[in-house]
Amino acid sequence: MFSLRELTRLLRLSPKRRSQLRRLGLLREDPRGVRFRELVSARAAVQLLESGASVRQVRAALDGARRLAPHVQTPLAELRLVLHDRRVVVEQDRLRLDPGTARPCSTSRPATSRPRRARRCRPAWCAR
Repeated sequence: MFSLRELTRLLRLSPKRRSQLRRLGLLREDPRGVRFRELVSARAAVQLLESGASVRQVRAALDGARRLAPHVQTPLAELRLVLHDRRVVVEQDRLRLDPGTARPCSTSRPATSRPRRARRCRPAWCAR
């Protein structure tokens, strides 16, 4: 168990980050302290926020992750949430899922490349 002061020191939280974590419901005033899972969840949320995600995006991803995996108690500690193309997605076994729709995220192509046309396979005995 960690105190809120220890958690703030361990994660090097600014007052702004601390209030963001409170808005997400990850920091609560509990006289018993903060459990290790909650510390890991707070750390994951801080990494998402520092990488450019908004509090609204993280909250929506948390809600979606809870719908995707209802058996998970603390989604940020048990699932891997990452920022991909300015969206928070759930990453699992090289597969990125949109937590809102539970569908795989499309991989974006570089702007310079064009989609390839499918080539027809011709049997060797077929001459042109």
